[in-house]
Amino acid sequence: MTVAILGYLIFAQNPLSGEKDFMNSLRTNLQKHDEFQGFQWEYPRVTLLTSDLLTLANQQGLDVYNNAQTGDYLLEFTGASVIYDYQDDEIVNVIIPETIPQDLLVKLTAHGGLEDYMNQRPSVVKITQQNLNNLQQQINGLDETQIGNYIVSYEDLVILYDYTNDMILDSIMFETVPQDLLTKLTAHEEMEQYKDVKPFNMVIVKQENLAVLQQQIADIDESYIGSFIITYPDNRLVMYNYAADAILLNQVLQPAETQPNEQSPE
Repeated sequence: MTVAILGYLIFAQNPLSGEKDFMNSLRTNLQKHDEFQGFQWEYPRVTLLTSDLLTLANQQGLDVYNNAQTGDYLLEFTGASVIYDYQDDEIVNVIIPETIPQDLLVKLTAHGGLEDYMNQRPSVVKITQQNLNNLQQQINGLDETQIGNYIVSYEDLVILYDYTNDMILDSIMFETVPQDLLTKLTAHEEMEQYKDVKPFNMVIVKQENLAVLQQQIADIDESYIGSFIITYPDNRLVMYNYAADAILLNQVLQPAETQPNEQSPE
């Protein structure tokens, strides 16, 4: 999960002439702050934070947005992001993404059976306390003992990897899917923004897994057999009928609410 999932992009990193007044004002303001002393200026990617986006951030456990207010800006520079209150000229938070160990993929693909993945570039997510609830909605069996480990997602394989001990803890092969499935799916207007996003998982609805899926997704019956369930890193779940090129379901999963312990009456 990254800070950039929330955005309504206002200005890109190459602003038009009409946008440069804002950018130049931004530069003047920020360079007065200690955090920007000695910083070689670059135009950031600028995103306006709305109330809806901050609510989503809260639901997804993104603590870096806890002190942000509606109307603040997310400024994405190379190597760091800043949440900035332009009106009060206040830096709310500085976010420096944790880097992935440079040799992680080298160590991982040295394991037997992974030689064919050496030249592939998967998505890599470190499991943290902040993103655990979100990840649990997408991958069964994750718990707090996995914090610090990595989820490495290739096109047809997801690996749970303990980098410190160089151990593959689990792996999940994706179902065999048509090569153009994601191309057809993201050609739909409602899915266009996911063209460059790798799914976390894909499952074909079958008779064998129907009962389990019915416990997780309401109103699924035998008419859905043969359809694909695709989950994305932002908790979006899509059910797609490839043969008919039809999106049957498109929703964002919410973390399950913790139920209070019931106490027996005295």
